[in-house]
Amino acid sequence: MFGYASNETPELMPATLAYSHRILKRLAELRHGGEKRLEPDAKSQVSLFYENGVPVRATAIVVSTQHAKGMTQADVAALVKPVVAEVLPEGFITDETVWHINPTGVFEIGGPDGDAGLTGRKIIVDTYGGASPHGGGAFSGKDCTKVDRSAAYAAAIWPRTWWRPAWPTAAPSSSATPSAWLSPSRSTWTCTAPARFPRKCWSANCPP
Repeated sequence: MFGYASNETPELMPATLAYSHRILKRLAELRHGGEKRLEPDAKSQVSLFYENGVPVRATAIVVSTQHAKGMTQADVAALVKPVVAEVLPEGFITDETVWHINPTGVFEIGGPDGDAGLTGRKIIVDTYGGASPHGGGAFSGKDCTKVDRSAAYAAAIWPRTWWRPAWPTAAPSSSATPSAWLSPSRSTWTCTAPARFPRKCWSANCPP
């Protein structure tokens, strides 16, 4: 199970993931606020260009949202683009930003009716958007006794703990733990942290 933290956003998450989540949250707020043309099923991806490790502009924006019957892609884009502009920092959207708004066309049927399956949610979207490895377990449908969920949450705490003293100058940090970490006989961590951090790990095999 892996944890990760980055100084790219206040929530210590990768900017690409944080902004895509904020876009979807804002679309949901509009829908709950009475925008009847928007339907519940939606997904987003934000691609950013980095300079010296810092995101400076958006190279591509993908937003697919379920919508009311009869809407065209242009209609959906007119709803979505102002939301993206509101969420992203000023200057991130440029003339070179590539937009993909409902690129597959009509998206009137969503949710279980449109895409039913037996697996959990999108595990990369539920964690760090590909910025960190993933242990492979889905969180949905699992209670706290399942290591897929509890250890993944616990692993996320460690990089955040390391981050706080050095915020906002430290490099991204990650942690990993074996699935047997809950066993009383095997409480071990494999950790990585910036070398300048003091040792803040309760495990013999955490690096100094």
